[in-house]
Order: sequence, then structure tokens, then C-alpha cells
Amino acid sequence: MNYQRMQVSEELHNRFVMEVSDRSFMQTSYWAKLKQLNQWQSERIDVGDGEKILACAQILYRRVGFWRIAYAPRAYLVSLDEPALLEALHREVLQFCKKEKIAALSIDPLQPVEDLDRLLALYKPLGFQHEGLSTNLSQYFQPRFTMEVALPDSDEALFAMFPGRTRSTIRRAESYELIFRDLGPEGLEAFSELMRITGERDKFSIRDISYFRALFDAFGEEHIHLFGVYVNPAKALAAELRREAEILKILRRQEKKVARNPELSTEVENLRRSLEKSESVQKVLREAGDEEILLASAIYLNFGRYSFYMYGASSQAIAEVQPCYFLQWELMKRAISDDALIYDLGGIDGDLTGDNGLYEFKQRFGTQIYETLGQFVLPLKRLSWASFQASLWLRKFIYSLRH
Repeated sequence: MNYQRMQVSEELHNRFVMEVSDRSFMQTSYWAKLKQLNQWQSERIDVGDGEKILACAQILYRRVGFWRIAYAPRAYLVSLDEPALLEALHREVLQFCKKEKIAALSIDPLQPVEDLDRLLALYKPLGFQHEGLSTNLSQYFQPRFTMEVALPDSDEALFAMFPGRTRSTIRRAESYELIFRDLGPEGLEAFSELMRITGERDKFSIRDISYFRALFDAFGEEHIHLFGVYVNPAKALAAELRREAEILKILRRQEKKVARNPELSTEVENLRRSLEKSESVQKVLREAGDEEILLASAIYLNFGRYSFYMYGASSQAIAEVQPCYFLQWELMKRAISDDALIYDLGGIDGDLTGDNGLYEFKQRFGTQIYETLGQFVLPLKRLSWASFQASLWLRKFIYSLRH
């Protein structure tokens, strides 16, 4: 077949991306528009038979110091069973990179790590070099490890998938009558403040509110939403008082039995600790005032049959009412209502041997780890690319000496 580059509208390009790989929203013009905020330019390259798009690649490119680099997020969208189509698309990409004097092109395919040998056989002959399989979250443009939930077709089936502890925590959160609300772009200021609090607490850098506004502007409310979890302190306090009464009732009953059955002493001690915690929660709720309080918030993206937890933030002000569990539960229910098959909770560090709180939380929702096969780089101006890499190494070395 005679493949050729086609000039198509953004709408047709985006529709093709969704049809071929709705996990690959970074190949849409929406993402390119967002990345303009960071001085990335873009080029959409669509290849087909003259009537229908059969493959595409969106190239982001920018100047970094003396160098011009390019990145195709999530690589080429092309069938791996059609090497001739891959080569035709690659020729168009090379022609564009040559015109723009690009030093190197990076790609990060979405295929699972099990497909690495197959990808190497296809991409190495094109000049790409594989950059290894690091477990470091910051090593790549996008996380190599993400956590996903394969969604059933009902909320009840989803809830049954969760571990028992997670179900209990969600039930407790619901008992406090927490409120799940679509905030719209008008809520971004409150979200950004919550993100600032989260960043300071967990010691990570955060994005400016301008980025989140640009995200809404790029994707539109068809795809992007901002949700928040609120607590009404008075209602939550009433719920905690009911909980305390129930704990006290059980405690009194077990205290009478412990003399005859010493094995119950551990349970009695646990109930006493629960009472102490309840008193602490009541104190916090009484001091919280009468106004609703935003406790947790998230930016949620739906694209085809995938839904993504893009950004999240939370306050520890009244963490005892479990707003983060409630938030994830409501987001997954929303994903089911959006006909999503997969809910993506975002990236994690691949090293699970140490203290990995992000993984510990996300794995409590019946998630599976999805591991991609890393990045490839295509050096196009070898001397220029080598000098760029040397400058990065020098910058990291100087940073290590100062810290």
C-alpha cells in the first residue's frame, strides 16, 4: 500500500487517537495545547491511505539551552503488526525532525514490559536506543509504573473487589455524611491552596494554578473535572457520637466477659483505644466550626474507556473522617458511570522494598501495577546530543555537591 502523510483537522486526529488507544491522551491536540505553557511546540503527523488515518505521532519539541530536543509522548500510534506502516510514519517524523534541526527524539511506548523484545526488534533498526528499565519515578518523562483498577460494570461489584479493611474504611467515611461535589474550574483556587498544603506536608514540588487552568482550557469540561470532598462538622460530630456510643456498649459487654475469658482482654484494650481516638475526633470536630470544610480534592480526566486520577490534594485537618478513601471510591463510581473500563490512579516508584506510602495507599483499592517498557531515544545529531547529555550530567553533579 502507498502510505502518505495526510493533513487532517484536530478533531479527526483526536478521534483517531481515542479509537486506537484511549490510554494515549497525550497524543491529542489537547495535550499539545497544554504543553504550550512550558514552551513546547507541537507537530501532528498523520499517515494513511489518502482517505483514512492509519497511524500518527504527535511530536513535542522545544529549545533547551543550545539544543533542540523532541518528544513523542507514548510513542507512535501504529499497529505493531504493520512494519511497513511504522516505517512510513517514521520517515515522516525524520523529515520533520531534520527540518527543525532536532538533536534527538525520545519516545515512551505504552506497551507492557513483556513486549520489550518485540519493540526492540521494531525500533532498533530505525535507530532508536533503549534507555533501560529503571525503577526511579523521576527517571522518565512519564511514570513507568502506574496502578490501575479494572472496573466492573456496577458500583456493588467494585465495592466487593476492595479488601475488607478498605470497605470498612469507606463505610466509616460514609457514616460521616461526607459530601462529594463537582467544583468545576471555579474551584481551582481552593484546589491549589489544598495542593500547596499537601506539597509542604509531603515535601514535593507543586504546579502553579496557571497550569491547572490551562489543563481545563485545553481539555474542556467534556473530559476534565475537578471534584472535592467536604465535611459538615456538625453532622460528622453527630455520627462520631453515635459511633462512640456503640463502642462503649460493646466495651461494657466485653468487660463483663473478660473475667471468665481472659483471651478477650486484647479486644477490650482495642476497644478502649478506639474510645480514646473517638474523643480525639470529637474534639477536632467541635473546634472546626459550623462551615463546610474542603478536605480532599482531585482533578479527574476521562478519555474514551479510561479514566485518570490526574492530581490530588488533601488536608490533615480532620483526616479521621477518611476523606481520601471516600474520594477514590466516588471517583471510581464516576468512572463506571463514564463507561470506563480502567481507572488509573497514576504513577508510583518501581522500588517497592522501602517506605513507599503512595504505593501502600493505592494498593488498597484492588489495583494492579502496570509496568511499561521505558524510553527509547533516537540521536539525530550525535555530537549535539552527546554535549546535551554531558551538560545534564554536569548539572546533576554540581547539584549533588551543593546538597
